[in-house]
Amino acid sequence: GLKVIKSFKFDDDGVSHAAVDLIATLMQPMHDNYNLRQEQLNKSSLLSTKAFLEKLVDLLKCHVLRGTGALVINALLDFFSYALCVPYSETTDSAHFDTLLEMLAGLGRCLFKLFLHPSLSINKGAGLLMKAIIEEGSSEIAFKMQELALAEGALLRHLRTGLVTPAND
Repeated sequence: GLKVIKSFKFDDDGVSHAAVDLIATLMQPMHDNYNLRQEQLNKSSLLSTKAFLEKLVDLLKCHVLRGTGALVINALLDFFSYALCVPYSETTDSAHFDTLLEMLAGLGRCLFKLFLHPSLSINKGAGLLMKAIIEEGSSEIAFKMQELALAEGALLRHLRTGLVTPAND
């Protein structure tokens, strides 16, 4: 965790992307012979420090507000999805799950800005996180997200994207 945080201080998107991609790989191995117990231990280790999670959430917020670092944003969305979204969340400790969920819900309008991003991968990742926040969060968090969705015109944006984006069937 400390090495990852130190890598963010270089203020280099390539280094930040590589660091976040590394921890995302530890969260969800991308090979056939992984050990479920090892995945749980990795998740527990990575999600146990609130300060570390705050740095990751701050990095996401920083890049979203500046409109930079698409690869970093995408890697962070993957990392958060591996912790919060089905089926990956089944191996996430409930206390860590709740902490991270509340942190991401605290981003508010910043999350909705991701739906404006030209990358459909980022749109999809933001949608998965938003779904997890609404379905798994408290009723207050869900209500806040619904109010923000109305204020940001999220339905209209999704409708536009669905109608204008060419199908690759």
